[in-house]
Amino acid sequence: MKSEYRLAHLMRGAWVEHEDPKLLADVAEALAGLTIDDITRRPNVVIRRILRSPSVATRLVANGGIIKRLFDAYTDSWEYTNA
Repeated sequence: MKSEYRLAHLMRGAWVEHEDPKLLADVAEALAGLTIDDITRRPNVVIRRILRSPSVATRLVANGGIIKRLFDAYTDSWEYTNA
């Protein structure tokens, strides 16, 4: 369950930090074909799919807010903030 929350925190951040509908569409396109189960229960599959699109991955991490969310997600500190 923890990995599901991490993924949700990071995906929400893709919109909150960038507010770029084109980027969000590109993320959705990169994830096309995955099942709901893949997306909610297998974040490693999602990450691999994003990394297959280097331009999307680069645009996602080009924002410091996403880097912070990534760090927060894997140190569990995101659970205790309002971000």
